[in-house]
Amino acid sequence: MAVVNLANNLKALNKEQKAIFATLPVPEQEQIIEIPIEKIVSPEIKARTWINVVKVESISRSAEVYGILQPILVVPLDDGTYELVYGKHRIEAIKQLGQEKIRAISKNLTQSERLEIALIENLQREDQNPIDETLGILNLAMLKLNCDESIARLCFNELFYRETGREKNPRVSTSANMTQEQLSVVETILERFNLTVKTFITHKLPLLECHDEIIQAIREGKIAYSKARVIDRVKHDEFRAKLLNCAINSNVSREVLSKISKIEDIKFAIKLLQQIEVENLTPEEIQKQIKEKKPVKHDLQKRYSKAISKLNKNQTIWHDKSKQKELEQLISKIEKLIK
Repeated sequence: MAVVNLANNLKALNKEQKAIFATLPVPEQEQIIEIPIEKIVSPEIKARTWINVVKVESISRSAEVYGILQPILVVPLDDGTYELVYGKHRIEAIKQLGQEKIRAISKNLTQSERLEIALIENLQREDQNPIDETLGILNLAMLKLNCDESIARLCFNELFYRETGREKNPRVSTSANMTQEQLSVVETILERFNLTVKTFITHKLPLLECHDEIIQAIREGKIAYSKARVIDRVKHDEFRAKLLNCAINSNVSREVLSKISKIEDIKFAIKLLQQIEVENLTPEEIQKQIKEKKPVKHDLQKRYSKAISKLNKNQTIWHDKSKQKELEQLISKIEKLIK
């Protein structure tokens, strides 16, 4: 039955996804078993490093009514335990419900097959963050080439230079001679994940060099990686942290973030970021401040309207016990003013 279900699922996939699955080993028969959660161990090389708490809660609510509809995938180990390939969110959801066992498909796979299948599973669900995706592709290349990270990076770089016709960066080591076979391996990996070497080298791989707080924000889906790279270029720690916070909490475009990041007067820049968050400045107002280095004066009615609009959108504040007293005092002052 598992093979029939797999065939039905393949019909719903697009051409790229079908091409990916066509290269993976498909067993003649897959048996679904129930295994104790305590016997499931994490893989040495993880395709996913961040757990989406919201997704776990959603799966948990569904599982409470219908159970876990799709089994996880594991690899049986010699010591009687099972290495997880994919299904971490489902395991966390089951744990929340206090259940001790979970439905799983047990399958013998090589290390590279485990990582490749885990990556494909996560990408299909469209919840893989760019950091883990990039790390996964890099780790997959290391496994298939049987090399360390530096050699894998050199292969991607060499392929990039050959395909784009660009001159090699003198800062990139070229001491290792890349073979055509090695380059074909990394090229195939990128094709499987619908990535060009140019995109991988110029947009994805540099993410791994970002500051820790930037990487964490990308992993948690709080900020687009294109904005994150702009923020990461800021060297001043406090300025960078404020800029990141503003990007997360305000609907500021990448272009505006780029202009703010280039302000040399750090004190002015930080004050501007605080005003953006408090008063929800428009791009035009921000641009005017940057140009004149003067705060935009808002009339009180406009400031009040913006504050109320922002307050209405933030429903969680009304249930925050730590802010109840402050809210009550503010409302009391307004009520006294309008009597």
